[in-house]
Amino acid sequence: MLNYKKPTSWIMAVAVILVIAVGIGLLSNPRQEAALMDRSIGSYKPALMVNDTIYWLGTGGNTKVLPEASRLFGQIKAVSPPNGPPDENFEAIGLREDYVGRDFFISTDGNLIFIEQQDNEKEYLILIAEGAEKKANVLLFTMTERLKQFPEQYGNENAEEDGVVSVLQGRIYEGTRSLFDSFSASTAEGKASQIIVVGYTTENDPIFKNVVYDGRQYFAVIDRSRDKFKGDYDYTNLRYDYLKAITHPETGSKFIILTNKDELTFEELRDAQIASDMESIDSYELLSYSLSSFNREL
Repeated sequence: MLNYKKPTSWIMAVAVILVIAVGIGLLSNPRQEAALMDRSIGSYKPALMVNDTIYWLGTGGNTKVLPEASRLFGQIKAVSPPNGPPDENFEAIGLREDYVGRDFFISTDGNLIFIEQQDNEKEYLILIAEGAEKKANVLLFTMTERLKQFPEQYGNENAEEDGVVSVLQGRIYEGTRSLFDSFSASTAEGKASQIIVVGYTTENDPIFKNVVYDGRQYFAVIDRSRDKFKGDYDYTNLRYDYLKAITHPETGSKFIILTNKDELTFEELRDAQIASDMESIDSYELLSYSLSSFNREL
């Protein structure tokens, strides 16, 4: 279950400042507007893409002090005109081209983005995540923060104590199987639910998967930060419409698939697995397991 905390004092202070600014009619900010492209170029508002998630942004002023309740979120790698959404990670739209290479930070609650200004005096442009996408971003941010709390070394005794489903070599650890069954039953009834799954690489490095169903969609964060061969990204954010359980017709093994296909067959899944191309069926394999469980510890 997600825990929501009372906003920290600095967030409340920023909110008060913004309200006062509007109240006295300060409707434009030269520094702020100078950071943005000419809106006549396109119809989209500023945005950033991070870990395949688009952060639609509204301007919120400037600050010379980066709040403690924030962290480095990345570095802008490309800036495009606002005539279409960003389609690459760390690409921005609607900002000036000289913002390429600048660091940007995100608040702990996922509501605010701070972009480093290249002025003589240190300053940050404040951008506010807006709209329905904001709620999804905050949720994914919270899910990611939860996964960061797990240690580098993680075994079945940890999983059972933490309420995490443990899967090793295609079998679910018996002590955590009921957690998965409960999640499946809840989501099948349309009830909001959450589950965290841990699997292991051949080197025994844990890979965590945090999945939340909000009653309409499935959100997932894949945490490969502990994998020695993780590639470019520690975390991947996913969003799907359906959770499907597909049974192997010969072995009876189960494949639990997050997908955007209302109808997904075993044959389609098998062909995508053989080609190592789950994107071709717009799906992601959350886990697979045989009918037997295991009890031994890692």
